[in-house]
Order: sequence, then C-alpha cells, then structure tokens
Amino acid sequence: MGKLNVTEPVSLIEQKASEELVEFMKVIAEPSRFRIIQILFTNSHSCVNKLAEILCISQPATSQHLKILKMANIVVLHRNGRQILYSLDYIGIREKYGNGIDYLGDYFKNIQKR
Repeated sequence: MGKLNVTEPVSLIEQKASEELVEFMKVIAEPSRFRIIQILFTNSHSCVNKLAEILCISQPATSQHLKILKMANIVVLHRNGRQILYSLDYIGIREKYGNGIDYLGDYFKNIQKR
C-alpha cells in the first residue's frame, strides 16, 4: 500500500476497500448504533429490551437501530423460544467490510512508521 500519492490512480482493490470502509463508518457513526456494537462485543448477545434499558432510549428506537445494523451485516439475531437475542455477526462483518477494515489497519500502520 505504501505512502498515499494523490497523483497515482487508485487501484480497484483500494477503491473497493475505501467504499466498504465508508459504508461501515456511515452505519456505525450514529452514537446509539456504535454503543450497541460496544455492548454486544462485551456481552456477546442481548435482547432489544436490555439494550434499550442500557442505552436509555425507547424499545422502538433500539429496534430501528438493530434493523439498520442487521441490514448492514453487523448484527445477527437468534431466537431463544419467544425471545430474540442479538449478537455481532463477525462473519458478516468480515465478508462485507473486511477489505476496508484491513485497508484502514494498513494505513494506520504506515502512519505509525513515520
């Protein structure tokens, strides 16, 4: 990857990685959605009511955030009887945003070397 040179054309791989990263950041830029990801990372799974309680927002608002995260392949739901539990979709995140996340990691590694 190397040093960023604005005069060089961006490769298709770098362009795709950048687009993936931008899409991922748009989804997690909303503070409540970012907090949901943090909670699920720590607790592995949770129901919508518990998330709403922790976030101090309504259950419908929490459900809407979870819907957006699910559509973005960031969370997945599991049924446990009548209860629906949400957890991070590590496979979905890797498949959909892996190139972008790797690209960002490489970018910051190069910055640290300066």
